[in-house]
Amino acid sequence: MDVEQIRRHPRVSAGSCVVSYSDRQVVIYDHKKTKNQADDDPRIDGHCYLRQLNEELTPFDFTVRNPRGQVFHFVAVDKCMFLDSERKQRRCDCLVFTDKTALFIDLKENNSVSGRKKGCREAITQICASIEWFLAENLLADREEVEAIVANGTRRRHPRFTANNIEKTAELQAIFPNLNVRYGELPFYEL
Repeated sequence: MDVEQIRRHPRVSAGSCVVSYSDRQVVIYDHKKTKNQADDDPRIDGHCYLRQLNEELTPFDFTVRNPRGQVFHFVAVDKCMFLDSERKQRRCDCLVFTDKTALFIDLKENNSVSGRKKGCREAITQICASIEWFLAENLLADREEVEAIVANGTRRRHPRFTANNIEKTAELQAIFPNLNVRYGELPFYEL
């Protein structure tokens, strides 16, 4: 993916949805508006942001570890590129990419097993819609490496490679045959 091409796209530039970083670690969260949120707080309900250093972490945050300090880009998709008025097709929450790989991420806050299963199905649908859109807009090229990541619940260890992971990877690969698609369900990713 080309960051300058993405920055110039009208959906991205209109909302300043792209930010570049080289931090060794960033934490992404899907903001949930609270009753005591200050009126002058500009954060939008359902919009992804990066946690500030002094902010308290939650079990539902997604961490990008960047031990080599390489430049990567964060794109807020839901509630930035695509607004609620366009709800006919939901999109993933955010995207993180380097010159080598693109991570399409959907964050779900599910504590129960049934909630995680339902959330995973919804997330895959949203991620697929996002990948299709980026391909159609020529912002994502065939043969790029893409990972669909569902940060789904409070899992803190690497998941076992289960039949469900194999099925989901096969589903995505069938939909996007020219992309190198991998499926992960992790609360972190290391670049």
